[in-house]
Amino acid sequence: MKIMSSKALVFAVIVLFVGAGAVPSISSNVSNSNAGNTLYVGGSGSGNYSSIQSAISDANDGDTVFVYDDSSPYYENIPVDKSITLIGENRNTTIIDGGEKGNVLYVTADDMRISGFTIKNSCPRYGCFGIALYSGNNVIENNIITDNHGGIHLDFRCYDSTVSANEICYNEFCGIWLDEGTNGNTILNNDIYNNNFSGLVIHEGTNTIFNNTIRSNQQYGIHIHSSNDNLIYHNNFIENNQHAFTFNCGNNVWNRNYPIGGNYFDDYSGLDIFHGPEQNKPGGDGFGDTIYNIAGDGNVDNYPLIQPWGINTPPSVPDIAGPLNGKPGEIYSFHVNSIDLNGDDIYYWIEWGDGIEEGWLGPHTSGSEIILNHTWENKGKYNLKIKTKDEHDAESDWATQEVSMPKNKATNTPFLNFLENHLHMFPILRQLLRL
Repeated sequence: MKIMSSKALVFAVIVLFVGAGAVPSISSNVSNSNAGNTLYVGGSGSGNYSSIQSAISDANDGDTVFVYDDSSPYYENIPVDKSITLIGENRNTTIIDGGEKGNVLYVTADDMRISGFTIKNSCPRYGCFGIALYSGNNVIENNIITDNHGGIHLDFRCYDSTVSANEICYNEFCGIWLDEGTNGNTILNNDIYNNNFSGLVIHEGTNTIFNNTIRSNQQYGIHIHSSNDNLIYHNNFIENNQHAFTFNCGNNVWNRNYPIGGNYFDDYSGLDIFHGPEQNKPGGDGFGDTIYNIAGDGNVDNYPLIQPWGINTPPSVPDIAGPLNGKPGEIYSFHVNSIDLNGDDIYYWIEWGDGIEEGWLGPHTSGSEIILNHTWENKGKYNLKIKTKDEHDAESDWATQEVSMPKNKATNTPFLNFLENHLHMFPILRQLLRL
């Protein structure tokens, strides 16, 4: 079954996180650059800081605090009130452990970046998080956030922030909570799994959620409460108890316009035998032909994905627009286009039906229209066939169009049209013309 095979593939092909590389020990606790100073924590450098908090206390806006993993774990609860970059040596081995005493990291400064850590063990009660963001224009990327009451909290003061390429798992409440009044934030490329209540919670906010894998969460993949106009697309919802639920919401948008599309839901049972914005043209395109209904307030995904986002799919069966009949010896033009769901360049193979073939023509940008010209020399009916492939050699099905060449004379007058259509009335003329 196609859906079951997609489940088996998704964990191998959707790699959303990369560990930071090793960095050599530094001989001083501070180095200078045009972007600000770098302060070092742990490691073997003379004078390096022994705690992350002490380095942050000495840092200024624009500085970087780099944390080595050889002194890990760091048992700290860290308020961050400066616009700095906080980087761990390796996210698997540079651990900040909150010791079950409040938030592990509490960010009140704008323009803060946190990358390369495992962040764990906030206090176990409601309102405690691995990272609490109470400011704007922040970047949280490439971390493991696990074993907290909640993973990441964005409150009403958090705007225009990005949470990207994190592994967010085994948190008691939820992976990410976008709280009341959060607007303009982007959640992308995260692997969010095995959280006890929900992978994501959105409460009275308007944000963008895309390119995430949201899987195996105990109650909901995503739970949206009292929120409108969130944009949610190209996410993979896999083996959650319930993939998505909205409560007291207006319209949230679960897909981009065709041909960008919506989300993958592993319980979607629709077919993919048509393509196009109305899903009414023969040939699949990687989108289901029927909508996916979101539980709760009647939202829908108009273009649910047939395979998980991130798995390569062939381009759509090409659309052909051109004449259905004509005269031998004349040049005819056909407008052709195809969509590749993954955004790959497209190549075209053409069989004109008269023994002439062309291919692979390209590369052409996905969705761009190309014009093909051809002349049929003899009258007859010809089966024009066109297929596409992407840069990974995944091929579409054939598109076909029958083209008739019933006339073999360049002259076209009403009188000749009349004769050709009424030859049965003129038997002598039929003999002369050998018709």
